[in-house]
Amino acid sequence: MVTHHITARLIALLLFVVVHCGVSLAIGIVIPRAPTDAPPVLTDIDVKGTIDNNIAKTRITQVYTNPNPRAVEADFYFPVPKGANITDFVLYMDGKPVRGEVLDKDEAHKTYRDIVRKLKDPGLIEWADKDLFRVRIFPIPANGDQKLEIELTQPLSADQGYFQYNLLLNSGRHPAEKVPAQLSLALEINGQSPLRNVFSPTHKINTSTSSTKTVHVTLDEQNLAERENFVLFYETSGEDVSLSMLAHRDDAASEGYFSLRISPPWDETAATTQSADYIFVIDSSGSMTADDKMEQARKALQYCVKTLSPADRFNLIRFSSSVDQFRTELQPADKATIAAADQWIAQLQAHGGTNISGALASALELVKKDDQSTAGKEARLMTIVFLTDGLPTVGETSADKIIKTVSNEAGDRTRIFTFGLGNDVNTRLLDSIAEKSSAASDYIAPETDLEVPISRFFDKVSRQALVNAKLEIPGAEVSEVFPPELPDLF
Repeated sequence: MVTHHITARLIALLLFVVVHCGVSLAIGIVIPRAPTDAPPVLTDIDVKGTIDNNIAKTRITQVYTNPNPRAVEADFYFPVPKGANITDFVLYMDGKPVRGEVLDKDEAHKTYRDIVRKLKDPGLIEWADKDLFRVRIFPIPANGDQKLEIELTQPLSADQGYFQYNLLLNSGRHPAEKVPAQLSLALEINGQSPLRNVFSPTHKINTSTSSTKTVHVTLDEQNLAERENFVLFYETSGEDVSLSMLAHRDDAASEGYFSLRISPPWDETAATTQSADYIFVIDSSGSMTADDKMEQARKALQYCVKTLSPADRFNLIRFSSSVDQFRTELQPADKATIAAADQWIAQLQAHGGTNISGALASALELVKKDDQSTAGKEARLMTIVFLTDGLPTVGETSADKIIKTVSNEAGDRTRIFTFGLGNDVNTRLLDSIAEKSSAASDYIAPETDLEVPISRFFDKVSRQALVNAKLEIPGAEVSEVFPPELPDLF
């Protein structure tokens, strides 16, 4: 098994730091000219952007709905960050494009103060040192919509090796806005060097790659209605395993903090030289008949098995009220065994209760048996993929006792990745099972095609980049290191 020690001579540990630098894009705001009119309501925000060699071009589309029974005349204001240029603006009134104007600093500050006085919105403090783009909108139809599109181009600056992209979503909210607007965001980052450590400290994001130098970023579905300011960091590096740091200290007399990030290769074709062992554990209880989950799980499982390399070994376990194994021990991933496993998976049927404790015990027993038979040989990483859609109803049903068993039985070589399907799962149980084995948990919403997220997950965990990593910092005192155990990288 590959074990790496990471050594760093640093001052102290950063639990979390966001370095506020560079320029920040913002959402605009619409203010009616007649004080008796209700303000138009922002209902949709769509952000699409490309970052090419650290030059960001962002197109923000906003849709406003007029809640008044008559047409409304209003002004649209948009804060223009320092260093950014408006490269396009689209607003059609009666089928004709309307031009806007950019106010200089003095006039912008006066207008800014007038807006703050009217709205009393503390979020607008982000606008204080920016030019203002203004355009008159007339008329917004009664109970109708008005769409605006604005495009900005800006250079991104780097701090300690990280480039930062900001989007001020909260500052554009009118106090009368009761329901947050629907938000969608998609960014494409292109670099001259491989892109690494793409992350957001403010939002949960999804990333995908089409090459080592291109990363696609979208917001997770749970973020679509949120209006907190969005921050994204990324860096470029050609190293196989990239290690980078953000550091901060208030003054020379205070303790410092740092955030240390380790990134594996993005290349989807990268393959590990390490062979590994896999145990796939699938829930076949009666509830798996709903939403075609059983059929989708079968397809996902067949994909995973067929993706194994000839040097790998594997086994299959299905559980409902009872527990059954494909074979009594780990099998080589040769063509004949994979073909037999494919037939075994195809015959799985959903019925009975949910014996989670029995399924875990069966998987851990396979690991123990293999440890005994391979004593004296180099142990290979054992990956258990555990998939369930329900709560434990058969066998041991106490979550605490199941977690304790996993903690006691799962050794250094075992990782239990858990998948919860639908809403009727014990998230604490699945999270703890994964945590106790230095793995991770994930959840799939009802009516989601299981084959896609599970196959994507297996594509990742089947390629090891860094396993059993340890952090050593000689010559410095550190405290509150989190996480206490470094996760594996794939």
